Amino acid sequence: MSDVRVCVRDTTGVLRKITKIVPYKQDRGFAAMVPYHTAKQGLLLKHSLRYDHPIGRVPLQTAIPFTATDRVKLSIHLDGFVQFSGEDTKRILSGRDPETGEPKGIGLVFDHSIDDIRSGPLFGITIWGTDHFAHQKKPNGSCLEFCSDDVYSDRPLLCCGEQVAYVLEFFIFPNSILRYERRSGPRGDFVRLLLPRSDTLLIYRHDLRIIDLPGQDHFLGCLVSRISVTERSPSGYQMSGPSFAPAGSDDFVTIRAFYPGPDFGPDGPETQSIDRTEAS
Repeated sequence: MSDVRVCVRDTTGVLRKITKIVPYKQDRGFAAMVPYHTAKQGLLLKHSLRYDHPIGRVPLQTAIPFTATDRVKLSIHLDGFVQFSGEDTKRILSGRDPETGEPKGIGLVFDHSIDDIRSGPLFGITIWGTDHFAHQKKPNGSCLEFCSDDVYSDRPLLCCGEQVAYVLEFFIFPNSILRYERRSGPRGDFVRLLLPRSDTLLIYRHDLRIIDLPGQDHFLGCLVSRISVTERSPSGYQMSGPSFAPAGSDDFVTIRAFYPGPDFGPDGPETQSIDRTEAS
């Protein structure tokens, strides 16, 4: 089976289902989804991103906010189209306008393929409150298990308090690397590579668990770390996609999803729904 569930054994010893990676059969790419959490209403953002600024909250003044009343998946097409679409495609506005080529919903159109991103993760998922994620009774062939021995906990700029959350980072590499570097571990195959850290300017050697993309010429490497979060909800997750900047510009744009969507109250930003309507 080509679909892969990424599971994390939390601090209580319970194995939790976190995300599912579904390779595309007719296209170079895949979808990442979080169907194992109880939240269904979310906030989606398209916002600017400066890599020369300290890591912190997304400034809402740079964001275009959308709401969704169902879960979304992050669809990554390696030819350069990235979007949030519905787990049930009939419920969330998605796809591209046939005349302009622009996303109908919330997405990015790159002017190049995105199978050669090496400056950092291709996408990431942050989770907290693992007791709200579904229980994986026991590991099986489609479950990529991470236990405490597989999880990194030395992320200084991502840990400003108690490490109660996890960040799952996914990198993309060509299959040619695996010809010499693929190794077998107690919970699945891995590859040991030098990676730029998202919280420092230093490069470290890390073990990344391998997620094969059958029929494609790339694979995903997954890295899980313990971090701190300041979210108000007792449990939730966020997904962040790759970022794009025109040639010669430092002003990147990315897309991000928060579940459950935060409650900003009456003074919150004006949002528009990404729910599909009959007219869509």
